[in-house]
Amino acid sequence: MPVEAQARLKAAESVRKEGKLGEAAAQYRLSYVLAAAHRAMFRRQEGPAADMALQGLMEVLIERREAWTKATPALAKKLDFLVENQDLARALAKVASSAGIEVAVDQASLEDSMELQGRTGCRVVWLDLRGAEVAEALSWLCDPFGLEWIVEEGGRVKVAAARRLPGLSAWTYGVDAAYKTVPEEKWKGATAVAEAAGLHRGIEEKARAAMKGAAGASGETTCRMLMPGTLLVFATAAEHAKAVEALGAIPGRAEAIKASASAAERALALSDLGRWSWTLLSGACRGALERESAARLREAWKVLAGSATESESLAASVSLFALTETALALGGDAKEDARRALEAAGDGAFKPSPNEAATLYRLLALLDARALGLAAGEAFDAREKALREAAAAFKGRTAAGARVLLGAPGAAEEGVKPLLPEGAFASEDDAVLCALAARKLGDKAWEEFREKTREALRMAPPRGSVAVLLDRLEQASLPLFGK
Repeated sequence: MPVEAQARLKAAESVRKEGKLGEAAAQYRLSYVLAAAHRAMFRRQEGPAADMALQGLMEVLIERREAWTKATPALAKKLDFLVENQDLARALAKVASSAGIEVAVDQASLEDSMELQGRTGCRVVWLDLRGAEVAEALSWLCDPFGLEWIVEEGGRVKVAAARRLPGLSAWTYGVDAAYKTVPEEKWKGATAVAEAAGLHRGIEEKARAAMKGAAGASGETTCRMLMPGTLLVFATAAEHAKAVEALGAIPGRAEAIKASASAAERALALSDLGRWSWTLLSGACRGALERESAARLREAWKVLAGSATESESLAASVSLFALTETALALGGDAKEDARRALEAAGDGAFKPSPNEAATLYRLLALLDARALGLAAGEAFDAREKALREAAAAFKGRTAAGARVLLGAPGAAEEGVKPLLPEGAFASEDDAVLCALAARKLGDKAWEEFREKTREALRMAPPRGSVAVLLDRLEQASLPLFGK
């Protein structure tokens, strides 16, 4: 167990007994950060420090929230709305308006949050606040962004980064850009460790020196490299500000942080396409728009707009098919979501891919888009022709699935046998394609397919969203099956 993490845990428990909940929260948070970093770096857990600190932090935050709610009854008011695809500040304003309280958001803290968490914005994609108390809603909105809320005199709520609030607070700062200031040859060979140690020392010393000049310096600060590329500072707001000034001297730091955030957001958006697309289609199978899935896909495509690499991926192809098929089934908002996604995907979305499944999903999405009136004209005629030609050259189960799903002559007579794997399915997307084809063949074929693929799905169990979709296909009447 890290010695400093244990010491901070004891300090937290001590001030908690004195009723100093804000100080206790700060010490618990510091203990957790230290212990969690130690665990991550050494890939082992030495004692329960991180878990104990996190549990203590959660308990203290609840105690403090309950105390504020008792003193400010408006915080106990129940809310009755959903937050979908909104900026955090707007969502907080809606909570304030509903509760009849003032909520002041520190704008600089939003920048702090984006830097800390590798975001290019503070967006709330989906949060169900129906039945939640105002105090709960404030925590649920702020916590994911690393922000805190406090009640000031007069009952006004302030939302800010911990490093900008009164008292001591822990905050981490990215300093990866500093490594680029060292000539590349020095990172090779036996001198690399010594070079890194010297660089880390220099960063710490400059930050500490700057912090000493802060007004009302606490003298209880921590300023140390938590892990490569990350500086930990535990200090007052004024000292944090001085540390940030010192870090601003690192060449290219601001640009590196923005580039890293943009890349991280694109990766997360691509992951969300894979995670939520089949859930959306599962909802359409029972004639309902799965609103959370729709909101998350809406946000993901907003992030990926104009990004050719991600837009041409298998996940993007699956998502476009799920969105367009849902739009055909349900219309309304689903059609607008499909239109926006198609616009964000751009021309690359309908090019033949080396991945046969991606090509087929693109063709199915294009056919849906044309039926929706979202892909008319000679340009789309040419794209459809290219995709159909590519599909004609498919092999194996993908070829069999394509013949069924595209209504090729004689495909129905072949039955489900060409759709069955010899062992496990090659991938979840392979399993879904074959399942869609089997379902299109009718009830009898579907029953046979389900019976003969039980072992294949047991050998490689699909994710929950895919498993749900496979179950719901039994009663589904998607437009795809009527073509």
